[in-house]
Amino acid sequence: MESDYPISNKFDICLCLRTIQSRGVFRQDAIMHMDNFLKKNGLMVLSIPNGYIDKNKKIYRGLYDHRNKTVQERRPQALANKILNKLIDYGYTNTGVETLDTEILIWGEKRK
Repeated sequence: MESDYPISNKFDICLCLRTIQSRGVFRQDAIMHMDNFLKKNGLMVLSIPNGYIDKNKKIYRGLYDHRNKTVQERRPQALANKILNKLIDYGYTNTGVETLDTEILIWGEKRK
């Protein structure tokens, strides 16, 4: 996420799937970095995991926390709301959030 790509072109779509919540990736820095690679009117799509299956095949809704080995039910939606608000702060339009079976998708169109 933090490394520059070895090209100077900008992209129409920038995807960040299941990365924002990872340890060592600061959410705001990652979004700003993605924004640098996106063309005006480009689409940014991010996702947050919202499902976990344990070794016994039991399904949990939420985000698994490796530090304390628990599944946090409300954490994915809280992260999605923070990301959505940050996109709006950066001037993105046509934003949205959708909860799928095991993911929460967040998107926005770059206007600057």
